[in-house]
Amino acid sequence: MADLERRTYIRKELSLDVDLSSPKMTRKYKTINLSMVGLFLEEDIKLPLGTRLRLKIKLPDDSKRVAVAAQVIHRLPGTGIGLKFLEFEGDGKKRLLAFLGEDTRILNG
Repeated sequence: MADLERRTYIRKELSLDVDLSSPKMTRKYKTINLSMVGLFLEEDIKLPLGTRLRLKIKLPDDSKRVAVAAQVIHRLPGTGIGLKFLEFEGDGKKRLLAFLGEDTRILNG
């Protein structure tokens, strides 16, 4: 994805279930990593950069999935795709922050 210098949030290596929906499909995938601003999915999905999607992320010990609108910002052929979060539904952002922990933000200078 982006260089570390451009990142403002730490990505945590996690394998979580994600339901991905676009106007043409709905499928289940696994994350490779996750931050407060996006995630990387382990499968190379043939979606153009800029494609907007709906995600539902299954957090451990949470019966309600985190729903968020996202956009394809990176493709690594044969490996996966990077998605940037655009807008969380309900308390999804608060729940994701609680799961990832308060130390997820990188302090730049």
